[in-house]
Amino acid sequence: MSNSATSAKSARFIQAYRFVSISVFNTIVILLLLNLLAWTQLSSPSSQYTPENFVDRQELYPGYTPVDIALLMKETWYEPFQYEPWVGFKEKPRSGTFVNISKEGFRYSLRKQINLKEEGFKIYVFGGSTTFGYGVDDASTTPAYLEKRIAKAQGNKEIQVFNFGRAYYYSTQELALLLQLLREGHRPDVAIFIDGLNESPDAPYYANELSFLFDSYNYSPSALRSIVLEQIPLIRYVQTKVNIARLKGPVPGKPLREDPVEIRNEYLFNRDIINMLATRYQFSAYFFIHPAPGYRNSYANHKFWKQRSTASVSKMTKKMELLETTTNDQNAFSMTDLLTDYRKQPFVDEIHFTPEVCDLLAGFIAQKISIP
Repeated sequence: MSNSATSAKSARFIQAYRFVSISVFNTIVILLLLNLLAWTQLSSPSSQYTPENFVDRQELYPGYTPVDIALLMKETWYEPFQYEPWVGFKEKPRSGTFVNISKEGFRYSLRKQINLKEEGFKIYVFGGSTTFGYGVDDASTTPAYLEKRIAKAQGNKEIQVFNFGRAYYYSTQELALLLQLLREGHRPDVAIFIDGLNESPDAPYYANELSFLFDSYNYSPSALRSIVLEQIPLIRYVQTKVNIARLKGPVPGKPLREDPVEIRNEYLFNRDIINMLATRYQFSAYFFIHPAPGYRNSYANHKFWKQRSTASVSKMTKKMELLETTTNDQNAFSMTDLLTDYRKQPFVDEIHFTPEVCDLLAGFIAQKISIP
């Protein structure tokens, strides 16, 4: 082969290599830019909230701007969970303008410097997302208002209320959390449990996902790749904008009990165990059934409520009725009729209470518990 032919072949190779290299480089740069743009959109406080949301909600947040409302919602809902043994998951420790969670797993209320080892009269409040206070700031949750009311009534007594409300939690998880705290040497003087709407799981929320991860890790590691792919910002963004299925994996959710009698019986069993722990470890335990949209009130069709089937509403009603039969007006109380004559919008979304309703619940609880 002549030198000229060799040189021509080398030149074509270099030209092709350069073309491929530039194409690959440009593709990588474009993908990086698209992922950066998707990440920016996903991280934006207003990414999940339209102007209509702001208009509807602004009357519930006097003094808040639309940006404030979007930031509050983002801090509440955006990546809120972290795995925790025994209880499955907890609210992720985080520091924000409106929502602040300690490393110990409780939401701060009036002060950000407190911890479980401080001296003083300690009240632990357990419950689901309505107790945590989804959609309201730290100082506007039911536990925060409870601390204000009790501190005012008790004068100089040092009162510390710890908000252990966590999204999706129900009495079985709350019992597990109480056991964990006692095991670690954290004993309350008073433990308050606020339940109702969340009672029904046969397993904690995310049980399906954790089961999938366990099986994938032990038997099918390749299945984990789909989970990694779903975390790529561009894919996550497309999934939020287009109705496409998950790449692979379990359907999010929790196994539910269908029989309201079984739900009540599990709740009573958990309550009995908590009462025994209270006797053994010398603290007072109180139990409250909170209000639910449409039960003993006219808020089944409030402005943020999504339409439910008649069967679903009937099941919820039967469950709430049976849970109410467990109250005894000694250390177990029903708050379900507190919204019966309430005429304002009581929810910031489908089920979570406004600050005013949180204060209403706190006032009821403060009257029922005993502080020595």
